[in-house]
Order: sequence, then C-alpha cells, then structure tokens
Amino acid sequence: MPNPKSSTKDIIINVLILAVAGGVLAWRYNDCKQKEKQAEQAAQQARAHEEKERTQRTNACLKLVPETQQNDCTQCTCTKCVDVVEACEADKQCRTMSVDTLLKDGGPPSDDPSRIRYENRAKCMLTECHDACAKK
Repeated sequence: MPNPKSSTKDIIINVLILAVAGGVLAWRYNDCKQKEKQAEQAAQQARAHEEKERTQRTNACLKLVPETQQNDCTQCTCTKCVDVVEACEADKQCRTMSVDTLLKDGGPPSDDPSRIRYENRAKCMLTECHDACAKK
C-alpha cells in the first residue's frame, strides 16, 4: 500500500496547531513565573513586617526597664523571651511578683495563672538567656 503524502493544507494545519500549543505553553510558563515572583515578594514583605513588629515589641519591652538598669540579661530577655515578658506585663499580679515574695510567703498557688506566667518568664530567662543573666 503506497504511503499517501500529506497535502500542503495538512502541513499548514499541523504547523498552526504546534504554534498554538507552543504559545499556550509559553504563556502558561510566563504566568507561572509571574505568580512565583509575586509569591516571593509577598513572603519577603511578610518577613520584613514581622521583623519590624518584633523590633517594636523588643523596644517596648526594653522601655519597661530604666535605661540605667538595662544590661545583657535585659537585652537577651527582651529579644528571646518577649512573648512571655508581654504576657507577664499584661497581668498585674505577675508583674508585681518577685522571687523574694515567692520565697517569703509562698505567693499564689502553683496552678495560679499569674504564677504560671511568672514561672514561664523565669524559665525562658534561664533557658534562653542563662549566660547573660547568670553573670549578675
């Protein structure tokens, strides 16, 4: 059986189909790259915003201690333990607790939320800032 030759019309149609398919693929590729670039920019903006917010929170924490009393322990605590410091600062009873008062009269019971906040702050200071706070 002889192999029928493609007509010029068939060749043109096949070339057009390939060109359209190539165009669609190129468009999809560019679209994907643009979305990827936008996602990367959004992630960078989110990181920058998060860093700015963290810096503001750290500065607010540092303002709780007079500048003359700030030391390496304060810097470390306000940098690495800012979450638990803020939680304790928001609680009046936690804010007024000290090791001395806990040792003298026992302070609130161990399941008291204020005491738990105070202990969490102390635990963070000991684990995250031991070297800076143990020098005192």
